[in-house]
Amino acid sequence: MMGDRGLIALLPLLTFGRKLKCLNLTNNNLRSDSVRQLCAILGDALVLTTLMLLDLSNNPLGCCCTDELMNLLTVRPSLLMLGTQNTQLRPGCREKLMKKSLANFGAADWVPMDQAVRYSERKGNFTDLDLRIRCDPLLEAAMNRPSSPGERRRMSTDSPPGTGRSSRVGSARLGVTWSPGASPSPPPTGGSPSPPPQWGTVAEHVEEEEKEEPPADSSTPG
Repeated sequence: MMGDRGLIALLPLLTFGRKLKCLNLTNNNLRSDSVRQLCAILGDALVLTTLMLLDLSNNPLGCCCTDELMNLLTVRPSLLMLGTQNTQLRPGCREKLMKKSLANFGAADWVPMDQAVRYSERKGNFTDLDLRIRCDPLLEAAMNRPSSPGERRRMSTDSPPGTGRSSRVGSARLGVTWSPGASPSPPPTGGSPSPPPQWGTVAEHVEEEEKEEPPADSSTPG
């Protein structure tokens, strides 16, 4: 458990997290003052540019940091999920933050939406189940929307082989999650599956999926 002093001492290190997708700060006895400083650091667009999930659940946060968290979600539209479950936020403040987080999530392309949901489903990554459940129908609606020509071009140039809507984000993904406190753990190299990331783990997860089967030839014999 870091506490406020531990988080404040940690903040300068966030400038080095170039590939960080998920930042889990749950169960660290963080209060509003340290969270305000966290928001100030993350308000810089050059810090944690790939961050998609931030979980502050299970901390004694009060409503006095609601404005800073709302501003953070505004200046970082790529922050798709902000967890605030089991804090001291009043229901109205928590609902306000959830709605803004859902607005960020719903405005994103379906690929980052899907990545965020998948990262949140990994054990130890994201605690706010209420928010995660409310993201599911938004993702389903986005995946069922017809692809625009621009989106199809992006998929053909940016997506790895085997990526398609039925396989969601693709055949292989690299995700980086981090929670402060303990020693690093190397990425899995094969054999038996590695355990889920624990507190303080810097983990690179590579998840292999079955490639999307090619569509059947619908042409009629001529």
